[in-house]
Amino acid sequence: MRKVLNICSVLYFIWTSIILTLIFNGKIVFGQGIGDMFYVILLVILQIIFGYIFFLNIKKKVTLPLIVTILLIVCVLLFTLKMTIYRGIEYPWNGSVFFE
Repeated sequence: MRKVLNICSVLYFIWTSIILTLIFNGKIVFGQGIGDMFYVILLVILQIIFGYIFFLNIKKKVTLPLIVTILLIVCVLLFTLKMTIYRGIEYPWNGSVFFE
């Protein structure tokens, strides 16, 4: 179980790092204009929280339940949907993930 959480956490960090890099380069938007900062801040906070949980898990100070892995998967799915299909009114989705 610990191995599955570690793999999911590493994949989450890679995904979040790529998304944050593309957001700051202007390639990906959430369609809310200045409201995109809410999602950026939320991504950074979630990355810090899951990073802390990941390092606690590596140091074997705490064993984590399956719910943490499920939360990681749900966060990735919700943010991906918000970047694509459920983009805001200001920059609606045109079938492309990247903002043009």
